[in-house]
Amino acid sequence: VMPLHGLASDIERRTPLLARRNGSLLAAQLRTLIAGAPATKGEAPVPKTARMVFLVGHDTNLANLGGMLGLRWRLPGQPDATAPDTALAFEVWRQADGARIVRVRLFYQTLDELRDAAISAWGEPETTLPTGACAQGCGVAAFGRNIARAIDRRCVGN
Repeated sequence: VMPLHGLASDIERRTPLLARRNGSLLAAQLRTLIAGAPATKGEAPVPKTARMVFLVGHDTNLANLGGMLGLRWRLPGQPDATAPDTALAFEVWRQADGARIVRVRLFYQTLDELRDAAISAWGEPETTLPTGACAQGCGVAAFGRNIARAIDRRCVGN
């Protein structure tokens, strides 16, 4: 049954039209956070001094963002690509030359860790996801443009 569940999830959550409709508001918030810009209409206000922000969602939200941004992943040992306790992290790193890049990483626990209530807290395993042509990360401006292209403006109110 899991292969059929995976296929249905892909169609319902990652198909570009559906992903854009359902994920655009979250993607707009993400773009604002990564750029360090002030929140716009419909977005949660976040203090400029915040060094870490958690957006809590569901497997549907992860799949929508993946579909919008062309992110694909498979979790070894997991029958579901967005298994329980999966976290999608958008990290902004400052390089030695001062340039800021965005890396996208996925953290998850194995089924055994979930069953045993292991305390790994997403310590391992994890995987870095390539974002378009940027295998090791994209500049903040380029990443922002990628998100902006994926957003359906009719869904964000601006």
